[in-house]
Amino acid sequence: SHLLGHFAGIIQLEVAEEHFQSLQSALNKLPKLDVRIETGNTEIEPSTLEQINLVITGNDRPGIVQELASVIRHKGANITHLNSRQQSAPNWGVPIFSAVATVTLPNGMNKDEVIEALESITSDLIVDTDLIVVYQNNGNYLVKLPTTSITEVLKLTVMNSLGQMIYLKTLSNKNGQGYEYNLNMAAASSGVYFVRIGNNRAGNMKRIIVD
Repeated sequence: SHLLGHFAGIIQLEVAEEHFQSLQSALNKLPKLDVRIETGNTEIEPSTLEQINLVITGNDRPGIVQELASVIRHKGANITHLNSRQQSAPNWGVPIFSAVATVTLPNGMNKDEVIEALESITSDLIVDTDLIVVYQNNGNYLVKLPTTSITEVLKLTVMNSLGQMIYLKTLSNKNGQGYEYNLNMAAASSGVYFVRIGNNRAGNMKRIIVD
């Protein structure tokens, strides 16, 4: 990810034990690059550890990715996937940071512990775990509702700030893993909108800002 001119990334690799020290020394000598190395066992037994998807949004600032990773690691959890971006938001006065992270929790840990720890970093940080809405580019949003317990056909709706429905689409559970849709809002006027996936009884909703 590139944020404010800085690059942040995670690389997983395997190296023979006899070459580990030389690799570590070579990486640490790279100029203007902060490299942190974590070692692990590649022969870990398969486990049933819980994985959660987190959608993290807040005001962008230098070092935010490192802060998030540090808090998650401190709780004993492990980031298995992280995709972050900076989104322009003229109406808010500052750029908006957004990230989608897949986190594996240690045995016995409740997901609320991780969410509370992340949201305690700063008051403007919001962490969601259910409906995922991520801005892609050119007015396109990726909408996802990961679930294996719901299999019925659901409706995706978009409403404006006046409560008027401007879009409706029926969705099926994709491969039994959840619901996913690429929503194009390029033709929509600037403002606040509400994206919902559900039925007449219940649903999950997220707010998006279209500039």
